[in-house]
Amino acid sequence: MSPAPGNGAPGARAIGSQRTVLRNIGILGIAQVATMLLNVVALVHIARTVGETWFGVLQWGVAFSSYALIVGEWGLATLAVREISRLDAPDAVRRYAGTHLGLMLALGAAVLVAGALALPLFAMYRTDPVIALGYLATVVPFALSLDWVGIGLERLGTVSVVKTLRSLLYAAAVLALLRGIDGLAGWPAPRWVPVFFWVAWLVSAMVMAWRARRWLGRSIVPRAGPFGEWRRRLVAAGPIGAGALTLRVLLNVDVILLGVLATPAAVGNYAAAAKVVFVLTIAVEVVWKALLPRLSRAWRESPDLCRRRFCLYLGLVMLGFLPLAVGGALLGNDVMAMLYGDRFPEAGLVCRILSVSYVALAIGQFFGNGLIATDRQRQSFLPVAAGAAAAVVGVVGLAPRGGGGAALGMLAAHLILMVATTWVGRDLLVHNLVRPVLVAALGSIALGAVLAILPAWPLLARVALGSVLYAGIVVPLGLPWLRREARRTGL
Repeated sequence: MSPAPGNGAPGARAIGSQRTVLRNIGILGIAQVATMLLNVVALVHIARTVGETWFGVLQWGVAFSSYALIVGEWGLATLAVREISRLDAPDAVRRYAGTHLGLMLALGAAVLVAGALALPLFAMYRTDPVIALGYLATVVPFALSLDWVGIGLERLGTVSVVKTLRSLLYAAAVLALLRGIDGLAGWPAPRWVPVFFWVAWLVSAMVMAWRARRWLGRSIVPRAGPFGEWRRRLVAAGPIGAGALTLRVLLNVDVILLGVLATPAAVGNYAAAAKVVFVLTIAVEVVWKALLPRLSRAWRESPDLCRRRFCLYLGLVMLGFLPLAVGGALLGNDVMAMLYGDRFPEAGLVCRILSVSYVALAIGQFFGNGLIATDRQRQSFLPVAAGAAAAVVGVVGLAPRGGGGAALGMLAAHLILMVATTWVGRDLLVHNLVRPVLVAALGSIALGAVLAILPAWPLLARVALGSVLYAGIVVPLGLPWLRREARRTGL
C-alpha cells in the first residue's frame, strides 16, 4: 500500500505530536550527545584493553558489517519516514509498516547469507572469523528495528530514548564486563565485543516495537506484501540505497582498504582517530532525522518555503561545524594523546586531517539529503559516486604513506563531494547565506588564534576559552539573522 498523494501534513499531525523542528533536533541532539559520549568512552576502553592489532580487527569487522547493514536497509527506512509522514490514520501506518517490515526482513536474510559467503575472501576475516561474523549478524536486529516508524510519526523523544538505551547497554557491557569476561568459554575479550553490540541492538528493537504498538493500537506484524508494492518501494528506495552504499565508501573505505593493504595494527591506529572524528557525520544524521519529515511535507505544500527552511538549517550547520574543523585541525595530536596516551602514535595526524575532511563530508551530506527531501534522490547519486571513486583512488594511492596518506585521500574525496552536491543542489539556495558564513568564519578565526597562541595551556582550558570567544562573536552577530529567518519560515 502506498501513501495517497494528497495526504500531506494533516495526517502526520493526527498521529504524531506537534513540535517545532528545533525542539525535535534538541530532543535527538541531547540523546545523541549522550550516545556519542558513551560510544567514545567504550571505544577508548576497548582500544586500551585489546591493543592496536585487535582493535584494528574489530574496526575492520565494524566497517564490513556497515556495508551489509546498508544493503539490508537499501534506503527503505528513509523512504518509510517520508511516506509515513504523509499518511493519515494509525491503521494506514500499521498496514504500511507491516509490509515494509516484511520486505526489510527478506532483504536482510539475503544479505546475511551473501555476507557470510563473501567474508572468507578477505585476509582480515581469517584473523578471527568469529568477530567478523558476529558483526555481520547485527543485520538481524537491525532489520527488526522500527526507528523509522517513530521518526515518521515525529515521536522523536522515544526514538532518542531507544538510541540512548542501545548505546548505554553496549557501553555498560564493554566497561563492566570486557576485561572480566576475557577467556570465558575459551573466547578472548575481542570476541565478546560484537556480542555486546548485537544484544544492545536486539533489546532496543524490542523496545521500539513495544512503543509502536502503543501508538498504533496493535503490533506491527511483518507480512509479505503484494509483489508489485514491494517492487515499487524497492525502485523508489533504490537511488537512496545506492547513494547510501556509495556514500559509505566516503565514510569508511579507508578502513576497509587499509585492512587489505596494511597490517591490523595500522588499521587500529587509523581507526582510533577516525572513530572519534566520525561523530561529525553522526551529528548530520541526527539533524536530518528531525528535518526530513518537515522538509518532505513542506516540499509538497510550498517548495519556496522548503527552500527557505533548507537555507536556514544550512546556515546553522555552518555555524556549528566550521569551528569543529578548526579545533580538530589544531588540537588533533593533543586530543589523541589525552584519550590513548602513546599507544596509538599515528592517530594524531589522522585526527587533524579528518577533522577538516569530515566537516566537508557533512556539508556534502546535507545537500544530498536536501535532494532526497525534495524527491530528487536520483540527482544526489552522481556527486556521491564521483566522491567515492576519488576516495578509492586516493586511499589506494596514498595508503603506502601510512594513515596520514589515507586520510589525505579521504579529504580530497570529501571536498569533491561537497563541491559537487552544492552545485547540483544550488537551486535550493534561495536565501543569501553570506552573513552566517562570514560570522562562522570570523568566530573560527578567533577560536583558532586562541588555540594556536596558547600551546602551553591545558587542553581543556584552551577549548573552554576558545569556545567562549567563539560564542561571544557568533551569538550577537548571528542571532538577528536567525530571528529574521525563523519568522519568515515559521520555524
